[in-house]
Amino acid sequence: MQFPSRFHRFLLILLLNFTAASACADVVITPTLGRSKIDLKSAYANDGEEQWVDGTTTGVSAGYRFNSNILLGGNLSFTYGDNFLRADDDYHLYEGRALIGYVIPLNKHLRITPVVGISWWELDTKEGRFLNPGRERKDEFTGSDPFVELLLEFPINRLVVIHASYTQTDFDFGETRSARAGVSFQF
Repeated sequence: MQFPSRFHRFLLILLLNFTAASACADVVITPTLGRSKIDLKSAYANDGEEQWVDGTTTGVSAGYRFNSNILLGGNLSFTYGDNFLRADDDYHLYEGRALIGYVIPLNKHLRITPVVGISWWELDTKEGRFLNPGRERKDEFTGSDPFVELLLEFPINRLVVIHASYTQTDFDFGETRSARAGVSFQF
């Protein structure tokens, strides 16, 4: 008889913990859409000068909201700069986040959740075509940085919650601010 390896025992314990945790928690899934502002440092901008990049951000979050009001989850998001016909410089920010927060119920129809976490990111830059002879320069930067976020939730019923959030992150390449809205599904 072959005994399970340490890795397999660890996976089994982790699975049992998540199963037990989900019994006393709601699963929360939240697709979001919003606006973002990226303050690029000169070393990361295509033209070598600091600049603000306005853009649209989309994403989805998933996690657990425990009976103790602790929120534990993750988020995937994509931010792309406003760029008409790719004439101007192009910036794309991809993020994967791990987060923890505490849900503060203010009344029956309003909850506030401060959140902290870490973001693993990739910033892709591409030089625009307008007044640019020759090949467009492309760069890719990666890293990880902490972030803070404030969530406002307006429960419609037990399963559906209107969601709004404000996030601020000081990345290696500069600072970002985003406001997002979405609908959370809790079950």
